[in-house]
Amino acid sequence: MKKLILAILLTSSFAGLSGCSSAQMYDSLQDAQRDRCYQMMEPDRSQCLRNTTTDYESFKKSQR
Repeated sequence: MKKLILAILLTSSFAGLSGCSSAQMYDSLQDAQRDRCYQMMEPDRSQCLRNTTTDYESFKKSQR
């Protein structure tokens, strides 16, 4: 959990400094999550990867 919070904070910091869009930040967080998924054993890995397949537009629509 601490690693996730750290990843979010670092990504947010870099995004603010580089002028990243929300979509780019979302994609970066999804990439970081996929990296964590690949460190897991099956069947947890497959479930984790399924949770990272939502594109930004779909995610945005689901938040309304």
